[in-house]
Amino acid sequence: MNEKDQTSIFNHYTSSWIFTLTVVLSFPAQPSRAMEWQPDAAFGIELEYTDNLFMVDESPTADTFFYGTADFRLGGRSETRSIDLDARARIQRLQRTKSANNEFYSAGLNYSEDFAMGNYGLRAGYSEGSTRTTDLETIGVRPSFIFGKRRNTTIRPRIEFQANENNRLAFTGIYDLVRYDLDNLTDYTNYQIGFDWFYALNNTVELDTRLVAQRYDSLDNLIDHDYGSVQEIIDIDASERWHYQIGAGLGYLIRKFDENYRTFLGRFRVTHENDNSQLYFMTETNLQPTATARLSRLSRVSLGYHHVLSETSNMNAEIRASRSNLIDTSPNYDNDVLGFNLGYTANLSERLIWGVRYTFTNNKSSIDNRDRTSNSVFLSLTMGFAE
Repeated sequence: MNEKDQTSIFNHYTSSWIFTLTVVLSFPAQPSRAMEWQPDAAFGIELEYTDNLFMVDESPTADTFFYGTADFRLGGRSETRSIDLDARARIQRLQRTKSANNEFYSAGLNYSEDFAMGNYGLRAGYSEGSTRTTDLETIGVRPSFIFGKRRNTTIRPRIEFQANENNRLAFTGIYDLVRYDLDNLTDYTNYQIGFDWFYALNNTVELDTRLVAQRYDSLDNLIDHDYGSVQEIIDIDASERWHYQIGAGLGYLIRKFDENYRTFLGRFRVTHENDNSQLYFMTETNLQPTATARLSRLSRVSLGYHHVLSETSNMNAEIRASRSNLIDTSPNYDNDVLGFNLGYTANLSERLIWGVRYTFTNNKSSIDNRDRTSNSVFLSLTMGFAE
């Protein structure tokens, strides 16, 4: 559930207990001269009890949520080719009303083939989701082509050409068709192309100059807009333990229905790794267009830690804070979020894993002057049969 969903559902103090049982089934790969196929499936059951749930236009009340999930995957591998089919379903039901509040279904195909100097591929996907307020479906196509070998970096282009050992060129392409089943939201198509020039200064520093052009075409022309941006990203491996990424960018939004805007982006991330732990810090501020061509200003910061306690257990923690602001709506409003996560997972046996996670979220919105606080505890049990 995202921050906006939490804003509309939870109010004041919320305490949740969630128990999850997931079973993963995997069938042995069938021998094949050209390709080996590996099907597997996962099924999950989740139960959540909330003792102070606040629904829109309703009084706070205790209630129970039931979640059901199913995942199916079929993957094929050969020396030069890989094919993956995946499907996922997730249904959330509110026990008091016996109705499905949230449903999500998706299916996708990933195809990749290697050749002498690289590989090419395609991701095609379809998803359909419904909540208490929104129904939508998305059709997406994303091609990929890689020529040459990539440096071990956090920058991950979809399409890449290697000019020489210090220069690489990359191209990105996205096509998304989004359909809404609501009168107040319009269907739209998203086209996006991008160009990246990578230049390695040395073995530790790489620069990425990124150009992006984007067009939104809506069914009723209400959110049509064009957007272009340029970014400069510096990727630094300072040592075996320290890694930095610094990014800055400018953009320009052209809208048919409203005035144009200049946008900006600034990002910094640092990661420190030890033999058994990883510590990271990230901060970002940006002014970017939303899918409906409105301007959203976002500032966020997070500090996280992951530690491997033993061969069979690990823990992680994260503190996060953010402020978002829609600046060209009437009225304008801010949304402040402060959160904390603490989790632990361990292997009970070779095929059985259990975990516990605590999440605290405080959400304050100026649109209704409400201060919402939620406390949740998630208990999970996963059983797998994959080799």
